[in-house]
Amino acid sequence: MRKLLQSEENKGFIFLIIFLLFAIAVMALLLVNYDSNGEEYKVSVIVNNARSSRWDNLRAGIQLALADKNVDINFVTSDVYGNINIEKQLVEKEIKNGADALIVELCTSADTQEIIRSASDKVPIAFVETSAEAPKSTGKSIGFYTADNMQLGRDLASLVFEQNKDGNMTIAVLAGNQEMNSMIDRLSGFDEIMGEYGLKDFIVYEGSEINFEESFNQKELIPDIIVALDSELMENAVTWKKTNENNEYGKVRIYGIAASNANLKDLDNGYIESVIFVNDYEMGYMAATGLMEKLKSPGSDLEDGTSSYIVADREGMFDSENQMILFPTNYLIK
Repeated sequence: MRKLLQSEENKGFIFLIIFLLFAIAVMALLLVNYDSNGEEYKVSVIVNNARSSRWDNLRAGIQLALADKNVDINFVTSDVYGNINIEKQLVEKEIKNGADALIVELCTSADTQEIIRSASDKVPIAFVETSAEAPKSTGKSIGFYTADNMQLGRDLASLVFEQNKDGNMTIAVLAGNQEMNSMIDRLSGFDEIMGEYGLKDFIVYEGSEINFEESFNQKELIPDIIVALDSELMENAVTWKKTNENNEYGKVRIYGIAASNANLKDLDNGYIESVIFVNDYEMGYMAATGLMEKLKSPGSDLEDGTSSYIVADREGMFDSENQMILFPTNYLIK
């Protein structure tokens, strides 16, 4: 009888332990899904040419960082297209509509102090892709999340030289928007290393868009190599190369700094020789994580962050060590 009673007591004790463990698990889940105050936050994301696929990885990184954090994410679909006044209006509109924090790609690094000061007085802001001069008073409320763009340019120059040093190297550089610090640094780094190799006579085309027909075909200029300093310029270069597959322009070798799945598809199909691929997924994750920490601890500083990158070619793009950076959504988004 005593053994039976002990057995029943043990069963009750075990049931109590199981119940307590279950209750702890439920509480932990609730804490993961909601911040300690139960607040819902609104975060708005403003980037140039927002509909472009080049933002897919950045967007996915932001979504992962803010998943289950009780955050409403608004990816603003209005486009900036290099106009700082339009960007300022979008920033002000999102703050007026209740955004608690912003993730912004500045369309220029010039004359940005006013937009940074006025917005960061109201909400914390994570700037992605490029840096800019900021008023000292905004130190705790802003952070810059970029790659090391100077080193990107240097590594790209070394890549181009090493793969072509035994052949012709008439080089055309698509330098992009040279009002953005990121693009200025990429061109500067590229120029620095090419100078060390004694190759200073490459042609530079500035601007976010280029008319390839006017710049090359009509002038009968046939570069051996096109170097694109951003993802969309590389996509445009590939489109132009495809339309000239049956003439000398179709033989141009394309290199560049990539960020989109379209770039990787063109690399896999042989239209691009090699790329330096920026980890925008990581950049978005760091920016969103930093903002979340700032929102929960308003007195803390919003720290800057530097995202990684890798060199990839057609043969090595599917190596296991490259997969997490080149195709992050295949592995990290469930």
